[in-house]
Amino acid sequence: MDQPRLGRGELLLKYVAVWEWSFFAGTIFVIVVLWYASYLFGWMNASFNHVLAAFLALAVLEAIIASYRIWKRNQIIAAGNLSSAKPPINKEPISADEKLLAVIPSAMESRFILYRYFDFRSIGPAIRPQNVLIITDKHLIFVYAPLFLGDQVMGSCFVGGSNWKWANKEIEQSINNLLSTMSIKGVYESYSGNFSLSLDGIKSIRLSDWRQMLTVNTNFKKSFSLMIKMNDDYSNAKKTLTELGLVK
Repeated sequence: MDQPRLGRGELLLKYVAVWEWSFFAGTIFVIVVLWYASYLFGWMNASFNHVLAAFLALAVLEAIIASYRIWKRNQIIAAGNLSSAKPPINKEPISADEKLLAVIPSAMESRFILYRYFDFRSIGPAIRPQNVLIITDKHLIFVYAPLFLGDQVMGSCFVGGSNWKWANKEIEQSINNLLSTMSIKGVYESYSGNFSLSLDGIKSIRLSDWRQMLTVNTNFKKSFSLMIKMNDDYSNAKKTLTELGLVK
């Protein structure tokens, strides 16, 4: 599925390129400062020239790396060769007759910053890009509503994290577009990294109102937390999960 150009992907694409070139610019600045200091204080000698040469070599190396990374990233994006998040090991099936109870946009795992946030490849898939919680009468379904580069990590920048902060309307628009053209099952199967939890496999759900976060404790001794950005969406999730008897 082609990703619509929604969210902060294009802006961050430019930001990351500037950030990568900033290392080169910073090294050049250090060279200029050292050269000027040597002129003022008479430091210029063979040893000092070697220091300046080392910084200059470093600047050239940084320029080459930045140029390659930007070129490689643009090639991957232009060719549409972006990798998706890997599917969970145990991906539960969704039946076609499930009843939709609530759609909660801008719901992301609370530890998303840790997931490949410090991955310094040119571009690659995030581990947990899901940004919408769908609640049915049988499952909690965690899906990725596509936005441009929203499931990717560029350098040290996770685009989905910025979308969660600043592109809530775009996430809502994206998931509404999916649900208007697909069944719940179709939305679930539209992205390889989507996953779900059977309501029968949930031991309890704990809420933190001030952080707008819900923590899901499962019967197989695993738990994870979701942060919900918008107040109305959090209230909707809280109401629906309480009515299902999951909040304890």
